[in-house]
Amino acid sequence: MAGLLSILLNFLVNNFTVFKAILVGLFVVVLPVILYNVQIQLYEVVLNSLGQLLDSIGLPQLSLALSYSGLAGWLLCVLKVPEAISLIATIESYRLTIKYLEKLILR
Repeated sequence: MAGLLSILLNFLVNNFTVFKAILVGLFVVVLPVILYNVQIQLYEVVLNSLGQLLDSIGLPQLSLALSYSGLAGWLLCVLKVPEAISLIATIESYRLTIKYLEKLILR
């Protein structure tokens, strides 16, 4: 009976750990993408509203181009370096999670 209880507890703990690892992976991958898209949509709404306001009072519209602090900032955004670093961090977190789960299961 004790062996059966041990097997059942081991199964439940492993499933809980895998479920938590999947949730962490989703939060690392999906949540930043959603937040980025919301930020871009909000930025577009604000710029469009500002353009309409400037038109209504007779001022020239602002340029919709993003202004960066320098060439390095522009290159970082054009080459999508922040997104690449996020992708590398995500892959590394997956690798570490899989390694942890393998050690946990194969113990």
